[in-house]
Amino acid sequence: MTPLLERLISGIDELRDSIPRVLIPPAAHILVMVTALITTIVVLPQAIVPVALAALTSTIFVPWVVTRADAHAEETTRESTAELLRLGTGVLSAAEDIRANGAAPSIEIATTRLNDRNVAALTRTSYAQGLGRALVTLSWFGAALWCAIIAYPLAISGTVGAPESAAVVLMCTAMIESSVQHIEAVRSWSSFATLLAQIAPGIAHENSVSDFEDDTSGASHAKSVRESQGQEPDLELADAAARWPSMDKPVFEHLNATAHTGKWTGITGPSGSGKSTVLATLLGFLPLEAGEIRSYGKALGNDQLRGYAAWCPQAAHIFESTLEGNLLLARDRADRPSEEQMIKALQRVGLGEWYSTLPEGLHTRVGAGGGFLSGGQRQRLAVARALLVESPVLLLDEPTAHLDSESAAALMVDLDTATRTSGMATVLVSHRPEDIARCDAVVPLG
Repeated sequence: MTPLLERLISGIDELRDSIPRVLIPPAAHILVMVTALITTIVVLPQAIVPVALAALTSTIFVPWVVTRADAHAEETTRESTAELLRLGTGVLSAAEDIRANGAAPSIEIATTRLNDRNVAALTRTSYAQGLGRALVTLSWFGAALWCAIIAYPLAISGTVGAPESAAVVLMCTAMIESSVQHIEAVRSWSSFATLLAQIAPGIAHENSVSDFEDDTSGASHAKSVRESQGQEPDLELADAAARWPSMDKPVFEHLNATAHTGKWTGITGPSGSGKSTVLATLLGFLPLEAGEIRSYGKALGNDQLRGYAAWCPQAAHIFESTLEGNLLLARDRADRPSEEQMIKALQRVGLGEWYSTLPEGLHTRVGAGGGFLSGGQRQRLAVARALLVESPVLLLDEPTAHLDSESAAALMVDLDTATRTSGMATVLVSHRPEDIARCDAVVPLG
């Protein structure tokens, strides 16, 4: 879900806000400049030279100077913000490990470095903005003064009326606001084009079927790997070691584990032993310091790992939508699951009997954060969504953490049945012995 989160925060929302800031001001500015030139020709043609020079300066020259001064600053800001987002996501997923290993100061140092990089880029942007405003102000006030010098003798001689002369002078001072907005828009063109190129493939398939859209590039990669290999998919940690930024020693090292189709691999240990850090590496949040993560013997990089495995966290978010809206998040729109597949996924996780009582079926609203559902139903819905991803590997992070013992036992029975027949390898991260007891292989940490 990291690509989706990053896109929602750093992409879609920014694109929505950027369109009126980047596209409209230049068009409006050109119209204003043309109007100003026509007005000058009609009212005070002798002043066309200073007005035209100011118009050219504010429309072409100043934006070029500001763009050069601000080179790559906005792109750097966006990249550092995305890195902060990824680091924050990884930290949240491994909070217990970080706290137990005393890594909080190291994380703070890494966060500070990224933040300093962000601040430096923003400072550079501020300098560029100040330079642009100063040049625009000088050009238009210079034009106004030049027009006044031209108009004064003409007004004294009666060749041109004083009100008309004053109108041209005042018009020059009024051009500053339009020019400033134009410069700000042009300054953002490069970053806007980059942003549009990044998310255009996803929004090209926009339709009104669902409330949400997910980034499933990792899932697509997983599917292609499965098809190309023609054998049981698996995931392997080979002599792996990982540490959080600036930590003195790795959270774990020389770790070996393998997940096979239709079987469960358990990762267990006390708080702070590295369970969440293992998950962070499998999800591509945290790069390995040593060793490899492989699929069918082929090493996977962080970019390939993001979205490769279906992840069901212990507090999976349920969106304020319908059952269908939440389940459709599992795949890209081009490969959206059918109603039959969604209903079958609900049945496989033990929600079939409950679903049969719903008058609105898949269109049943679930409330903010799944508020209309019980804790067990929310977790089962999250697992059903993960099953629909059809990834080779399912990562379950403490699936029974917030359930009572009876509900937890019932959920584990349903999960066991659902995953062993799904063509997925299951990795269970848990500290509960009764959950780990269902695993075919167990990797102890700590």
